[in-house]
Amino acid sequence: MSLQDMLMQQVTNAIMNHTNQQNTGFDPSALLSQLSGQASQGNLNMNTVTNLIQNHADNQQHTGFDPSALIGQVQGMFAQHQNAQGNQQQNFGNVKSSDDDPYGDPADEGNNFGNVKSSDQDPYGDPADEENNRR
Repeated sequence: MSLQDMLMQQVTNAIMNHTNQQNTGFDPSALLSQLSGQASQGNLNMNTVTNLIQNHADNQQHTGFDPSALIGQVQGMFAQHQNAQGNQQQNFGNVKSSDDDPYGDPADEGNNFGNVKSSDQDPYGDPADEENNRR
């Protein structure tokens, strides 16, 4: 599941939870449809989502649905995902392959470390080879 898919699922769940909690008769179906359309176009960002929520709440004022808590929750979700992406790049941004490690690659130490393999042979991959972290 991509990050955008996961975020879309979280936003959808938040909308449904807030709709059910308030029990005002607010109909989120058109909102969810528009959000899905924006996501499929790669336009799922905080401003788009919060504007859509506010617009749908305004269009259904007669229900008394209050979008403020929902908008706050959605903003928090986007901030959390943005921070996670930033930390991931920060944590792995300068990772070098073990072949370039000044302390050496444990796989090059003979039998001192048992069955340690080079990061090039690691089934989980080498962080230095991650798409956004290539040298």
